[in-house]
Amino acid sequence: MKIAIQTLLALVLTGAGQAGAASSSDSAFSGTMKDMVVLPMQALVVARKNGHTVIVSDNGRFVVRGELYDTWSKRTLRDLDDAREAASRIDLDKMRLKIADLGPLVYGGGAERVTVLLDGDRTASRSLLDQIRALGNHYTFDLVLMPGGTTQSVEAARDYRCATVPRQAAERLVSSGDTTGLNIDPGCTPELAMRAMVAARLLGVRSLPFLIAPDGRVHQGAPGDLSRWLGDAS
Repeated sequence: MKIAIQTLLALVLTGAGQAGAASSSDSAFSGTMKDMVVLPMQALVVARKNGHTVIVSDNGRFVVRGELYDTWSKRTLRDLDDAREAASRIDLDKMRLKIADLGPLVYGGGAERVTVLLDGDRTASRSLLDQIRALGNHYTFDLVLMPGGTTQSVEAARDYRCATVPRQAAERLVSSGDTTGLNIDPGCTPELAMRAMVAARLLGVRSLPFLIAPDGRVHQGAPGDLSRWLGDAS
């Protein structure tokens, strides 16, 4: 657990130190972490109380009395509007997180890119994948397969991820979910799956599928109408 948290912090703080000129808030994160303490909480809550903006842990134990700085967007969160913006959007470029490093299957040929983290078992995302198939001419989808909670999901994610012809694997995933006949690289390692799992935790993924729109908006779970959510006017 501690190793996973150290990995996440390293990713976050490295991105904070590299993106642009360092501000006073950034400089606090420079250098190497020598020690750390993980506080018992699941989330930070930004709320209004007696006319003031307060930042408190979800269990009510910890209160932040200084400023809350978003190292991804490079700005201080001063009120609820700032908090809503931070909670609902992710700028992958500012994070310095390259989805290509997670070994996604790429589907479609549109100019705008949509990132989708989804269960390796197609049955868990059938409706979403059907909608993705219909929008392939309008968007390019980076499909990051995650090993779910079943053996079928883990095996399917591995087969798709290790396919020697990724485009074929992407077509198969979106159209049928059948991995039969895919050529699998026998030397394929679980490194990409481990990267994807670390990235999912970093991004705050609570449920699959998890989507990031071209403008950075995020969606936990499958949208009822993907085209409308993405803003497709066609």
